[in-house]
Amino acid sequence: MPGTYVLTVTGTNGCTSVAQAEVTLDDEVPGAQASGGVLNCNTSSVMLTGSGNGTFAWTGPNGFTSGDQNPIVSAAGIYELTVTGTNGCTSVAQAEVTLDDEVPGAQASGGELTCTISSVMLNGSGNGDFAWTGPNGFTSGDQNPIVSAAGTYVLTVTSTNGCTSVAQAEVTGEFGAPSIGAEGGFLDCITGTLQLDGSSTQGNSFSWSGPNGFNSMDEDPVVSEVGTYILTVTSPNGCTATVEVLVAQDCDDKCDKLIVECGPDVTIECGSTLHPMDIGAPIFRKDPDCPEVVVGWTDQWSGTCPYILTRTWWATDSDGNSETCIQTITVVDTQAPELIGVPADITVACGELSDEAPVVTSLDGCKGAPEVIASTEYIAGDCAGNYQLVRTWSATDDCGNTATATQTITVVDTQAPVLNGVPGNLTLECDQVVPDAPEVSATDLCSTEIKVELDETETKGDCPNERTIIRTWSATDACGNTAVAGQTISIVDTTAPVFTCVLADVTVSCDQIPEAEICKAIDNCDTDVEVTLDESQASKDCEKGFVIIRILTATDDCGNTTSMTQEITVLGGKLGEKSLSDALIVTAAPNPFRELTTLRFTADQDGQAVLEVVDLQGRRVNELMNSNVVAGANYQREISADGLKGGVYQYRLTLNGRVAQGRLVLTR
Repeated sequence: MPGTYVLTVTGTNGCTSVAQAEVTLDDEVPGAQASGGVLNCNTSSVMLTGSGNGTFAWTGPNGFTSGDQNPIVSAAGIYELTVTGTNGCTSVAQAEVTLDDEVPGAQASGGELTCTISSVMLNGSGNGDFAWTGPNGFTSGDQNPIVSAAGTYVLTVTSTNGCTSVAQAEVTGEFGAPSIGAEGGFLDCITGTLQLDGSSTQGNSFSWSGPNGFNSMDEDPVVSEVGTYILTVTSPNGCTATVEVLVAQDCDDKCDKLIVECGPDVTIECGSTLHPMDIGAPIFRKDPDCPEVVVGWTDQWSGTCPYILTRTWWATDSDGNSETCIQTITVVDTQAPELIGVPADITVACGELSDEAPVVTSLDGCKGAPEVIASTEYIAGDCAGNYQLVRTWSATDDCGNTATATQTITVVDTQAPVLNGVPGNLTLECDQVVPDAPEVSATDLCSTEIKVELDETETKGDCPNERTIIRTWSATDACGNTAVAGQTISIVDTTAPVFTCVLADVTVSCDQIPEAEICKAIDNCDTDVEVTLDESQASKDCEKGFVIIRILTATDDCGNTTSMTQEITVLGGKLGEKSLSDALIVTAAPNPFRELTTLRFTADQDGQAVLEVVDLQGRRVNELMNSNVVAGANYQREISADGLKGGVYQYRLTLNGRVAQGRLVLTR
């Protein structure tokens, strides 16, 4: 505990020597404060902010440690800062790093396009900003955009924390005209009627129109009027196909020479029109005597890649002659699918690469969305923390057309290791033991094995007992990033020497002045302490008396000094006369004392006696006696240590104007 401590050394000869030491208390804490931050999908690391008067030591999640004041971290959790002051006192504060990685929850739905519905609304939902991509380079930032092309649409929703969520919506469409066939002919010469022959695939509806407002929903209606009849076939998706047939009447003359020549076989790209006017209609040659000819065709699909359309044309004249021809239409697919959502090349720091792979989809012009196959290639760099990841996506349609896209992720290590366990600076007295250098470790985001090297230098100080030791630790990772931290140990000599004896104040007669005693002094670091004596006195009048002041000063190698003063009171009177020291003796026992001591004296004459205790500054501490005494009588007074601090005091006896005094030492 703090206070004044007194050391008393007693020799074998009974002589004592006293020294004092002050112990002070420095318990001021360094006042640590700390604050954290928020991690999200955009912010992968934050800076911890610390303050306080001392050295810094952080700990946190996943074994994190740092000696920086404001370290960078990338993990959520509670981080604790310990600040250690130069007095060894510590203060602790906490900082929280939170993680906001909630995804916005994207949802998307599409619809169906038909020959009657040319556009649909995409429906998107989610907590954030909307970004749509789709066929033919489609993009939109609306939540619910209107589209008119079939295919796969990708919705990306980005929330305020930078996190994204992806959903897909399919827009389907059937636009192909239904197959259609029809045959006309000649009215029966007996009944005057003809049954028309319409054909199409199952599930389609039929609508006939003809001369004199004729209408029928039957597939094969019976008609009785000559003229042109139009068949319209409508599929469930609203698409229609139309064909015309001729109904004639010729019961007398016959005709011949009906010839049908189909157009050439053709090869077209998937998605092209199939209308006869675009890919080649047949050529008809007929007898001039038979002006009426009924024409039609039927379509039959086969194969997968390529797709084969067999179109059969037929013609019937008014005399009942009939001819057919076949045109083969080959539909090929040479267009590769389109890859959607391929990310751009990026460069990231080691340890910040996301494990979540992007969602890449495909879109094909002929058939839906082929499967996307992803792969990743690792390419080593010049060190463990530098490398490349090449992500490859590919999609192949039914006809073997393949689309390929890549993303190159370049990973670099530019972050130096973190040194753990570096001690703070120290200031030691020259007699204190310098601690050994501790084991300092290092951690790194990318390298697993890091060697820590120590360099120690020592320089001399301003005096022989002072010096400075500088310890420097360095750690280098596999990519050459280096962290350096140091400790400075200052060895100082601020402790003054201590005398090995105590020169007590004395009162003597003029013929009993003692010789000056040169006490030795010891020092915590200096083995040869210099001691000097300075003696002064105002006069030397033995009849009147005088005072001699002797000051001993001990100085060590670093200039620290300790002084001790002895006051010798020389009583007045002629030599040979009875002196106070002969007649009046005051003793103190025990001295030094811890709890209680007793002062004793014998009066050499009647008179008023005052016995008191004063401190070294002459201030009265206790008056033990103030009364008349009788010559030859013995007197004693006790002194209690209660209420007194440890240290050196003086006792003083005054009798009829004469003084006898001595030194008291109280130990605690």
